[in-house]
Amino acid sequence: MKIDAGAVVCIDAELSGEVSVGDGCVIHPRASLIGAAGPLVLGTGNIVEERALIATAEDRTLKIGNNNVFEVGCRVESISIGDANIVEARAILGAGTVIGNGCCIGAGVVIPPGTVVPDHTVIWGSNREQRRIEESMEVS
Repeated sequence: MKIDAGAVVCIDAELSGEVSVGDGCVIHPRASLIGAAGPLVLGTGNIVEERALIATAEDRTLKIGNNNVFEVGCRVESISIGDANIVEARAILGAGTVIGNGCCIGAGVVIPPGTVVPDHTVIWGSNREQRRIEESMEVS
């Protein structure tokens, strides 16, 4: 287990297996990071909220980029997540999913195993409606 000095990991968080937490990450109480099936690597500036579960589901490294938010009660078993994504409350990313950069997975949305979500995609609702964000959402 490796936790960078600039990360904040609450005492009630569960970290097990081969887990690496980057600088500026915040791991809330009762969040779980499980690197049992393979290594789990969080980049910098990620936020993992209460009861969120991020776990390796395959014998591969789950690499999570920078500045992502994993909201309350979400479940993540992806193999790759890019930068600047939001996984909203109780969303589920099935085993082997790949999430690009700048995506938003809506509350309660279930992404089936093996799905690839391209950059700048917003997915919402029980029917997994989606659209691509065509223009930059930068704030000046």
